[in-house]
Amino acid sequence: MVESASVLVDSSVWIDFFRGVESAATAMAWITKTRRVVICGQIKQEVLQGSRDLRAFQKLEKQMSIWDYEPEVAEDFIEAARIFSELRWKDLTVPPATA
Repeated sequence: MVESASVLVDSSVWIDFFRGVESAATAMAWITKTRRVVICGQIKQEVLQGSRDLRAFQKLEKQMSIWDYEPEVAEDFIEAARIFSELRWKDLTVPPATA
């Protein structure tokens, strides 16, 4: 991986990180030091919608707002579908992200 490349952290990693799962905390400690983390709307939505109440929602939103936002465009979803399909054609199944 190129050291200057942005890293889009999946919602499952964010959720584990905020829950205090050690492996996620270790990974996030390393990656956040580089300031290369970006988030996108779908990932932020998935993390926020798991909030147990308004206070937790606001805290999570504030914590995630420090990262650069990677805007999504239609081509991103087409590319994701292409990658998913190519892997499936090779008998490798990766579950699609759901909102």
